[in-house]
Amino acid sequence: SMLPEDTKFCFIDLGCGFSTLLFFLARKRPDAQFYGVEISPFAFAFGKLRASFCRYANVKIEMKSLWAVDLHDFDYVYAFLAPGPMPELWDKCRREMKEESRLFVNSFPVPAPHQKAIQVDDKRKTVLYIHEIGFKSHS
Repeated sequence: SMLPEDTKFCFIDLGCGFSTLLFFLARKRPDAQFYGVEISPFAFAFGKLRASFCRYANVKIEMKSLWAVDLHDFDYVYAFLAPGPMPELWDKCRREMKEESRLFVNSFPVPAPHQKAIQVDDKRKTVLYIHEIGFKSHS
């Protein structure tokens, strides 16, 4: 629900795993572009195979490190990583993302205030943290 319904956009999943989120969103928003990067050969191969069978024209998956991706072209960046790389990810996002873009972080927050947190109704009790890159804190 945090993605616009009436505007085209580009979304990237950093460390997309089996690309489940990409395919879910691509079905709901065929007018948007969805990208994923993954370094695990097995997960990457599975996602590519699934994409070729399902013929999603709006999904592109690459075997690439998230650190090698320029985030400037994306309106929405999603990351479900681990606690360790989150400070470095935040630095990368602040350097590369457009001012009007948003970062969605699943479960492991970056070291910065978020503008919104959504409690997901799932078994893990997931929290999705939303960061508006151009947002200026008044504190």
